[in-house]
Amino acid sequence: MSVVVAIKTDKGFMLGADRQITRGHVKNKAHKIFTLQDCPNTIVGGVGWMKDLQGISFSERLIPEIYILKNNVDTKLMYETVYDNIITYLKNHDRLDDTENLESWFIIAYKDKAWVIEPNGYVVEVEDYYVIGSGEEVAWGSLDSTIGKPPKERIKIAIESTSNHIISVDNDIDILTTY
Repeated sequence: MSVVVAIKTDKGFMLGADRQITRGHVKNKAHKIFTLQDCPNTIVGGVGWMKDLQGISFSERLIPEIYILKNNVDTKLMYETVYDNIITYLKNHDRLDDTENLESWFIIAYKDKAWVIEPNGYVVEVEDYYVIGSGEEVAWGSLDSTIGKPPKERIKIAIESTSNHIISVDNDIDILTTY
């Protein structure tokens, strides 16, 4: 597992994530946040199965272009379309079958909005900041105690605090913005 932190800034959203992947006693590194090549000003971060996150990073049209052009990227779109696009993409590439359920959580940030998509399809819009993943309680506490500091610093402190308490999180951090 990992931790992904999203913070709203005055320009848009900033996401940060650790890079550790843990499988049993083996540790490795991977990027858990990325931009969508076909959708400018968009960042996706995820925790859970790396196969899900990797699949989403390769997918195209996760957010349909027509909604981007009309500036209608909202919670309804995330609920009705984007979640289904994730499931369909993973099934089409044999990463998920009809007997399996999605086991990964995602944060999708587009311009000045962000949403959490839970494995069961529940979607919640992010107000100011949000955390998903291992040790999220530690990261939430850190974010609550660093209000007023610059967003990048808050993300670093939250992830570093989490890595000090949770073995499946490290302090090798990636940070991306929607701007």
